[in-house]
Amino acid sequence: MRIRFPDGGRTILTYCTNVHAIEDLESVLAALARYCAPVRRRLGVRRLALGLWLSRRSASELLASPDACARLREALDANGLEVVTLNGFPYGDFHAERVKEEVYRPDWADVRRHHYTLDLAHILCELLPADVEEGTISTLPLTYAPAAKASSAEECATILAHLAVDLHRLAERHGRQIRVCLEPEPDCIVETSEQAIAFFHDRLRPAVRRRGVDPAVVDRHLGLCFDACHQAVEFEDPAAAWRKIAAAGIRVGKVQLSCALELPEEASSQAEVRLRPFDEIRFLHQVRRRDRKGVIEGWTDLGPALAARERLAAPADWRVHFHAPLHWESQERGLRTTATDLLALIARVAATRPLPHLEVETYTWNVLPESLRPRDDQTLVEGIAREIEFAERALAACGAQRES
Repeated sequence: MRIRFPDGGRTILTYCTNVHAIEDLESVLAALARYCAPVRRRLGVRRLALGLWLSRRSASELLASPDACARLREALDANGLEVVTLNGFPYGDFHAERVKEEVYRPDWADVRRHHYTLDLAHILCELLPADVEEGTISTLPLTYAPAAKASSAEECATILAHLAVDLHRLAERHGRQIRVCLEPEPDCIVETSEQAIAFFHDRLRPAVRRRGVDPAVVDRHLGLCFDACHQAVEFEDPAAAWRKIAAAGIRVGKVQLSCALELPEEASSQAEVRLRPFDEIRFLHQVRRRDRKGVIEGWTDLGPALAARERLAAPADWRVHFHAPLHWESQERGLRTTATDLLALIARVAATRPLPHLEVETYTWNVLPESLRPRDDQTLVEGIAREIEFAERALAACGAQRES
């Protein structure tokens, strides 16, 4: 939905369709009527913006025939939907029985990632509403650190430099601006705001300059996707991280509104019983634990973190990369989410001009513990709508309101 601030600043609030199992084009089209349109009706808006996830397979199907893209545009219009941003992070089947580290393959050292992302940019050019100046695509932060080589960052920078030039040519040809946004995530080689800034300054801009291209091309067509859950897991202060990124001259094109699980130090002895229900087999749920001295220890997944609990007797704060519904409040003693961090981030973002796209990205609805999981389509739609309303209330507290 379109959001306007008193000074005339405007943004678009979306939800990401990676929550739905839509790996091919037919399933994408079916989801628009099955889930997305009901969310729109539940919110009472004439038109709802989507953060559309398109896998490699569905993107290829769309580009294979002009009729396929026309079918998608017609389905969006028929259901009162529009697309302003794409999720280009998961390349393959995001709802396979086991995804885990496969979500990072291929990485940005692999030319297949370049081809896929550029294809998404072509598709987004066709889908962007006429009054939207810039479309955004979120993507992985280079590569998964446990699988990285010493040369990975440089190889990724080289391919991203090629992408920046390709996006510049696309803008000249089609007159549509597309920005690809790297999304820092725990256990990737860019996981913190400072690492993201260092990559842009030390690797990416020089890689473009070596090609004889103005580094301004990077600033015009590449940027960051700030995922609130990811940065909360890293124990980053959202306002401080936002200031650092802005001071570095890096554009945040998209903010993913998301909450991590949190267990404060006074409840850390309950980690096994409180967090074990969230240890599931599909997605990685990276863990960070900060002790009273401020020392942070990390694990690549929740299972290994809980298995190490005999070493974790001392009180410490736990944060888990498990996207919890924005409005959810746990009834279990001590267990909570990082919603407070998210609200602080929204207030900071609301004061930024130009405003980034805002995307609710809780893709974990179907792997929540059984007692919290949606029973059917209707309860899933209700949950997604309540998350969007949570975000809308937070924006209203900053003076924003829906555009009619």
